[in-house]
Amino acid sequence: MSVEIYVILAVVAAAILALASRPSSAGSAEQILLACALEDDASGLPPAVRMECLDNGRIMLTRTGVSDLCGDGAVSLAVEIKGLDIRIEERLTPGRGLRAPSLTASCVFPFIRLDRYHVAYNSASTGLFVAFTFPAKPGAAVERPLQL
Repeated sequence: MSVEIYVILAVVAAAILALASRPSSAGSAEQILLACALEDDASGLPPAVRMECLDNGRIMLTRTGVSDLCGDGAVSLAVEIKGLDIRIEERLTPGRGLRAPSLTASCVFPFIRLDRYHVAYNSASTGLFVAFTFPAKPGAAVERPLQL
């Protein structure tokens, strides 16, 4: 046989090996909408996201430094979970009336299993973003500042 056939067979074998070693799909994505509880924040903390795993295994997310909301405003989260990747899109509803200087929004994720997650938090209305790894195990906590 000629050298060209061996080269072609080697390329085909490499392609098959590369295709077989690809990781399997993470499965279908689960999408959930969560409403956050709002509290006045007199300390004026900068915009940040904190995730912590409570003793019961639930995950609490706290967003500090929410501004330009009124008393009847709202913060909700569109959460997409695909495998071990969590994408969170913040949605702000400003409301009407007197604006609060700074608020803290928090909510609980009752549906996450204990594992290590890759989290991406995006606030399109403010242009702020943060990405981090979160080890979901009781007592674990991660806090990261939101950045442009």
